[in-house]
Amino acid sequence: MATPAGYAAGAALGALTRQTATAVGILVGMLFVVPLLLQSLGGVWVDVVSYLPSEAGQAMTTLVEDPERLSPLAGLGVLVGWVGALLAGAAI
Repeated sequence: MATPAGYAAGAALGALTRQTATAVGILVGMLFVVPLLLQSLGGVWVDVVSYLPSEAGQAMTTLVEDPERLSPLAGLGVLVGWVGALLAGAAI
């Protein structure tokens, strides 16, 4: 994940949960555990993995486009959407 987006997502999760350890646990789970679980389920869930923050960040920073991944611009849009949703939730 891009560094400023990671900082913003971490700050938003911290504001949502009001506990640092919980925010770190959720962030690590979303970045590392959820993609592996969804890929192991197979089927339609494999397509959902492309729209998770970790995969969107990788698609955004890649040098060689893979037809199975999002384009860099789409990856940026998905990542901004995730961070925007977290910040909107934290603002409420």
